[in-house]
Amino acid sequence: MEEQRRLVDVAGTRKMRRGWYLGDEGFRDELLAQMEGKVGPHHGGPERRESAERRAQRILHEELKRRGWDRNELKRRRKADPGKVQVARRLRKETTMNWQWIAASLAMGVAGYAAACVRELLKPS
Repeated sequence: MEEQRRLVDVAGTRKMRRGWYLGDEGFRDELLAQMEGKVGPHHGGPERRESAERRAQRILHEELKRRGWDRNELKRRRKADPGKVQVARRLRKETTMNWQWIAASLAMGVAGYAAACVRELLKPS
């Protein structure tokens, strides 16, 4: 019986060590909201990634709402749609999300194509 307790405890400890927070999803969301704009050198990789992704998702949601689009509309529109390119530019400018994430979130095809579309938008006429 003592052996089982020790094994269960070790498994529980491992689970705690892998995550950057201890609690339910609501608590995690609260921590991420508090971290927004305040991520410093003392924060590790998982916290930074989740905080950045949360910010990017918020911006994406704002932009879709402002345009009156939903996820299906993103899929329906062309990969180089001017609206998508503008949203991609804002996401790249205001977040640390990579081109793969941006291209996938906006249904713009591959990362290189999304980046090229934004570069084309920025070219002087």
